[in-house]
Amino acid sequence: MNYQQGVGTGYQQGAGYGQGTNYDYGQAYVNGTSEPMTKKEFYKLPRLKDCRSSILASAIICYFSAGVTLIASFLLQGYVSASILDGILLLALGLWMQLGKSRVCAIILTCYGAFNMILMLALYGQVQGWLIPVAGILGIVYTFKFNKLWDRYIKEGVLP
Repeated sequence: MNYQQGVGTGYQQGAGYGQGTNYDYGQAYVNGTSEPMTKKEFYKLPRLKDCRSSILASAIICYFSAGVTLIASFLLQGYVSASILDGILLLALGLWMQLGKSRVCAIILTCYGAFNMILMLALYGQVQGWLIPVAGILGIVYTFKFNKLWDRYIKEGVLP
């Protein structure tokens, strides 16, 4: 079979597998330029609103929990304690998840929250701190979804 360059082939003539192939589906670039989108531009696409809002919601839960933990630490205990470290950790994980769309952060948050929830159940016989694992699970679902779509865009040039 004799294929002509650019006629339904989807690859550049002379390019081997993985060597500079240019899959152009007509929608991989923004604003009519030949430059691919940055991760930040990709994140702002209207079709990714559910990812953005869910990652933000998970981060807000972290910020809220960090605030409550820090305020309770200062007001109720009046001295530096391990709960200040908990608050700072929650704040850092929330920021990392929101700004970096980090899957690792979401997994750490879920494990950390589950550990604390189980520890409180064992110590006090009550389920406490359940909001943190919920935020972590929400973060896991949507950071993985976002990163899967981003990887697909990078590899295939397909927008969600």
